[in-house]
Order: sequence, then C-alpha cells, then structure tokens
Amino acid sequence: MQDMMTKINSRFPATLTKVETVVVKVEKAIPTLKTAGVPAADISKLEADVASIKVQLGVLRSFFDKMKTSMQNFINQAKANPAAAFEKMQNGSMGMDDASANQAATAADTMVSAFEDIVFILDKVEAKEQQ
Repeated sequence: MQDMMTKINSRFPATLTKVETVVVKVEKAIPTLKTAGVPAADISKLEADVASIKVQLGVLRSFFDKMKTSMQNFINQAKANPAAAFEKMQNGSMGMDDASANQAATAADTMVSAFEDIVFILDKVEAKEQQ
C-alpha cells in the first residue's frame, strides 16, 4: 500500500503539471492564431477550452489531495489496527467518498473533451496552412 502511495505521489502531480504546461502553451499561442486569421468562433472555443481545462486541473488536484490524505489515514489505521483496516477495505470504504471520485472522473472526462476540441481546431489550422 505504501508503495502504491509513493507511485501515486510521484506520477499524478507530474502528469497534471505536464497537462498544465500544454494548456499554457496553447493559451500563449492564441494571440498568434488570432493574427493568423483563425476564425473567431475557433478562437473563442480555444479560450473556453483552456479555461475549462484549468478548472478541471483544480478539481483533479483537489481530489488528489483528498485521496492522498485518505490513503495515508488508511495506512496509519492499518498499522494501528490491521483487522479494522482490512474490514474497511472489504467494505470498499477506504475513506474516499463517491462524490469526490465521481467529480474527479467527470473533470477528467471534461478535460479530455476539451483537449479533443483543441486538437481538432489546431488540425484545421494546420490543414489550412498547408494549402
């Protein structure tokens, strides 16, 4: 369990940081796209998608913090009272509430959809440039 916690702590924040880096690059490219003649509707969609992804990143970071705390509490409980921790695990109740997990899943889905929109728009821009 502690090994899983270590892996989550090292990978999850790094992944979110990479996503944030890409979003910042897209955001910085928007003024250039405006001057390159990209339609206003596409620019508006890019701006909305960037804003949405930033919100979803916040939701996912919050979920990660809750998950990390819950897992650490569970690990501590398992050390202090293995039988109670095992019972909790069997009941599927390791401290995370379903609402938080569902919110994080929705945030991830929303973020993926926004990235798909961004890729679609950038593909259109690239195709137009190649003509």
